[in-house]
Amino acid sequence: MTGPNEKLIYAGMMTDSLKKKKEILKKLLAQTEEQEALLSSEEMDVDRFEALLDEKGKGIDELNKIDDGFDNLFGKMEAEFKSDPGAYADDIKIMKKLIGDVTDLGTKIQVIEKKNNDRFQKYLTTERQKLRESNRSQQTAMTYLQNMNGYHKPGDSYFVNETK
Repeated sequence: MTGPNEKLIYAGMMTDSLKKKKEILKKLLAQTEEQEALLSSEEMDVDRFEALLDEKGKGIDELNKIDDGFDNLFGKMEAEFKSDPGAYADDIKIMKKLIGDVTDLGTKIQVIEKKNNDRFQKYLTTERQKLRESNRSQQTAMTYLQNMNGYHKPGDSYFVNETK
């Protein structure tokens, strides 16, 4: 570290990272709630559900990058925060508040994700049962058709002789 201005810049960057993380988590929470609504509906929109998964994956990737950057900056600033906390009191106060907000958002997302996972497992079980029933019906129909094809012999008439 070269000077106090650089240290203040790092502290500001850490605060900005936490603000960005909070915004991404808000978006992830909204997407998770939308998935919850989809899983609760009569007919789930599978395409929208998959699109949300993709969007959330991108958000999670972005969060990981932010966390890596924050950890890097924190490693550079940790000793400074401990040695002169008064100089960074405002930044530390803001960061503590943001960390609390981020933690709350993360907890809300985890709770909904757990419910969504349970609902998704039930959805998969139901869809598998529907598929098995469909396959069973299709097999029954095929067996019936095969039996009927073998039942009719050439020369047999399908018509009833009406002459007496």
